[in-house]
Amino acid sequence: MTNPAYQNAKSDLTSTDTIKRFQSATYFAQNIHTDMKKDLETCRRTEKVRYIKMALDKALYLLSNSTPTPLPSHDAELGGDLENAEQLKRHLKNQAIDEFSGVILHELAPKLGLVDASLKEEFNNYDSSKAKGFVERLTQIFRAIECLRKSTREPESVETDLSQLIKNIVHDEVIEKEKINISFQGIQPCIINSDPALITLAFSNAVRNSYESLTSLTSSEPKSLIISWGVSDKDSWISVIDNGIGFIGNPEVAFKLGKTSKQGHTGFGMGIMRQAMDNIGGYAELSNIETGGAKLLLRWGNF
Repeated sequence: MTNPAYQNAKSDLTSTDTIKRFQSATYFAQNIHTDMKKDLETCRRTEKVRYIKMALDKALYLLSNSTPTPLPSHDAELGGDLENAEQLKRHLKNQAIDEFSGVILHELAPKLGLVDASLKEEFNNYDSSKAKGFVERLTQIFRAIECLRKSTREPESVETDLSQLIKNIVHDEVIEKEKINISFQGIQPCIINSDPALITLAFSNAVRNSYESLTSLTSSEPKSLIISWGVSDKDSWISVIDNGIGFIGNPEVAFKLGKTSKQGHTGFGMGIMRQAMDNIGGYAELSNIETGGAKLLLRWGNF
């Protein structure tokens, strides 16, 4: 019986569409077909896209360490779990961010350190110079790029007390910095299975934004921060509500990398937050509150 998934994958190996070639390579990395060895080797020699080459390498490795098997008579799912359009889109985006940020950090970050050291040696008034401010600004951007890269890593499932994780992050980001009334509302302990590192990346940025919004208030009104959380059999969530200055414009724009209305900011914080949530199958949602302030919701599925 003809296997449509196999036939489609075989045809798409030479497609001009990058996504189709990736789906095809992933199929052969998960389904061994001994008659495809020469085709896979030919495609590997000419392929220029890094993540497709990696999938082809895996397919050839499995093929070279396998015994001949007949073609499956049932329809195999093309690309396994990656057949899902959203998962595939997320995978390609993570690959691109990881590769780009890796090159930037490897090539430029060390040179920035050398520039900083040289300026300190060559200029007596460096500490009070504009040059120092520019170097610090660049250093801040490199740190943001490193956080962005971390947000694309493969998520891990770790048993975590969400309530304690939240309190630890709030303590590090807010407590003892300024007088803010903080309210915690959620079950304690709150045990979940998720990736605490990616949750920390997202939630710490959310708390940092609320803190900055609250400290921007010029009125004598008490500053408040309400943090609540919960879990069901399907997902987990965290809500951050403040009575700060809120935001102006379309909230979706705030999640785009490099977009910020705050002086001295990289514009990476909200983008890192969304990227981290995307990576654990969740989302971040920002909205203004009519009475003043803003609400940010993080929600993700259990895994």
